[in-house]
Amino acid sequence: METYNCTYFDGEKLTENASVTIENGVAVSVSESNSPDGNCFIMPGLADTHVHISSKAQIETMMKYGVTAACDVASSADFAEQVRPFTLICSAGMTMGTLNGRGYVRDAAASGAKYIKVLIMGPFMPKPVLRSICEEAHELGLKVAVHATTVKAQKMSVEAGADILIHIPMEEHYPQSLAEEIAEKEIVNIPTLVMMENFCRKPSDIYNAMMTVKMLYDCGVTILTGTDANPGSFAPAVSFGDSLHREMRLLVQAGLTPVDVLAGATKKAADVFGFQMQGLLLVSGRPDRDISVSGNIQKMWI
Repeated sequence: METYNCTYFDGEKLTENASVTIENGVAVSVSESNSPDGNCFIMPGLADTHVHISSKAQIETMMKYGVTAACDVASSADFAEQVRPFTLICSAGMTMGTLNGRGYVRDAAASGAKYIKVLIMGPFMPKPVLRSICEEAHELGLKVAVHATTVKAQKMSVEAGADILIHIPMEEHYPQSLAEEIAEKEIVNIPTLVMMENFCRKPSDIYNAMMTVKMLYDCGVTILTGTDANPGSFAPAVSFGDSLHREMRLLVQAGLTPVDVLAGATKKAADVFGFQMQGLLLVSGRPDRDISVSGNIQKMWI
């Protein structure tokens, strides 16, 4: 059992001048401190809500950077059990060309999928098929996350009933009306600005992406932290672990508050994907004020 006088963030609420007692990786009590340490910050472990994992070594690397949960597009339920106490939420594969949307969802659910991942690119996913995927997934209690990098793809996803939009358009004007509809339907966005940087053709591309993120945020859309971390076998490589801290910095640059970014990396991610927050981090500094210190992790309990 350990007690720290610190600033404490539970993923939702920030408590200044807190005395936090930690036992078995859990904050068992939080009370007012008479001698707070202004440079001590305790918060939940971080979640990367979009990754492509292919080895346990990648998970070990993420944990070194305070990432204790991730949402992966291809891991099996068996693999997720092998890497505990790390929380791995798997989609059991990604669909892009099937015409049997309901069958695909049923097969994924039977293999242990916790959500459904769909890739929209070119002609691979007719809207009726995407709608059938969303309907079947919702009947089974699963959410649908759609890879959608253009305004057209995002509109189609919204109309079909998607729950989560992954990525953000860069080269197009984003309609305010679409942002408002996404907010009204409580659809979540995972911008993956770290990955979008890799596809920039000109400096204005990432600026446009950030302006779209700010528009969505101002409309009330929930923004989660996700990086598209991958080893580079199918897309530009994005490193595991440290890239999440880069993503958080980019989101603040886009106009989110540091506290909202931290929430998107902790409780909001857990709420959207349906898992319990895992672990606690002791950070040196105040990431709720300066997100650039989020990586100053002094200790982790999990």
